[in-house]
Amino acid sequence: MPQHRTNRKLLNKGLKILGATLLLLFLSPFVITLGFKIENKILTATGVALGIFTIYLGFKGFKTLLDALFDKNQDA
Repeated sequence: MPQHRTNRKLLNKGLKILGATLLLLFLSPFVITLGFKIENKILTATGVALGIFTIYLGFKGFKTLLDALFDKNQDA
């Protein structure tokens, strides 16, 4: 039975993406709250856009991580 190896470059890329996602998980609600407090529609819209981008990055980071761990392109 062949032993499968983890793609370390892809794993590092996935962890970097998830690190950025973690930062944005705290930043986007802060920007939304700040936008509502000072009643600035542009800042609120920016916070919402950051939140949507955070969700996208989360999915992309987990997909990259899973691709690194369970590589479908490895030779059997």
